[in-house]
Amino acid sequence: MFLSDFYQTCSSRLNSFVIEPEQASRFAKQVAGDFNPLHNPDSKRFCVPGDLLFAVSLSQLGLAKHMRVKFVGMLSDNRELTFVPEQTDNYLIQDSDAKTFLSLTHQDCLTRDSQIIAPFIKAYVAFSGESFPHLLVPIMAEHNIMINPARPMVMYESMAVNFDTQPTQNTQLAYAGYDIDLQGKRAQVALKFTIMNGDTPIGHGHKTMLLSGLRVYDAQAMQQVCDDYAQIKSSYAA
Repeated sequence: MFLSDFYQTCSSRLNSFVIEPEQASRFAKQVAGDFNPLHNPDSKRFCVPGDLLFAVSLSQLGLAKHMRVKFVGMLSDNRELTFVPEQTDNYLIQDSDAKTFLSLTHQDCLTRDSQIIAPFIKAYVAFSGESFPHLLVPIMAEHNIMINPARPMVMYESMAVNFDTQPTQNTQLAYAGYDIDLQGKRAQVALKFTIMNGDTPIGHGHKTMLLSGLRVYDAQAMQQVCDDYAQIKSSYAA
C-alpha cells in the first residue's frame, strides 16, 4: 500500500510501528493537502497528523462497518508505537511507556483488501485536509466567531465512520454540512460527510474539531490568515 512511504513497522514488538517527522510532514502535505505549520519537522510544537495515525490503523486492522477514533494525545517524535487491544472491538495506540495517543473503536470488519482501503484513506484525508480554511472559515463567519489570527490553532478531536453497505474501490466523500456547539470562547464543530460509490450513498461520518480562544469575527484578519496559509501551500508546490 502507498502508506509504506509514511511509516515503518518494527521487529521489536508485535504490531508496532514508527513514524518519523519527515514522513508525517510529507503525508500531511502530499496526501492530505494539510499545510498546518504544526506538521513541519522543524516546528517547536510539531505533531504527527491524526489522519496518518488513522490511516495506519486501517492499513493494519482493515475497514470496519463502524469506526470511531478519539485523539487522546499529540505525538511529537518518532517513538515506537503499538496497537494494544483494550476490550472487544477497541484498540489503543500507545508508546513503550503506555502513553496513549489514539483510541479506536473497530466493529465488524468489512475488508482487509488494500485495493479498497487505500482509496478510502485517500478520500477521507483529502476531505479532512479541507477542514481549514475551506470549511471552517465560512462556518466561523456565519456564527460571527473566529480563532486567534495570531495563533490560528484548530484541534482535531475525533472522527467516526459508518458503512451501510460494502465499500468499493471507487469510494468518494461528499461534504454534508455541520453541527456546532458554542460554549463561550470554545466551539466544537462536527464536519459531516456522506460516503459515496459513484452516485450511491454507502455510508456517512463526521470529523470533530475544537476551536478555542474565540473572538468576534474580523473578515480582514481572517483573510490574512487564509492568504498566509495559501502562500505556504504555494511555496511548497513551487
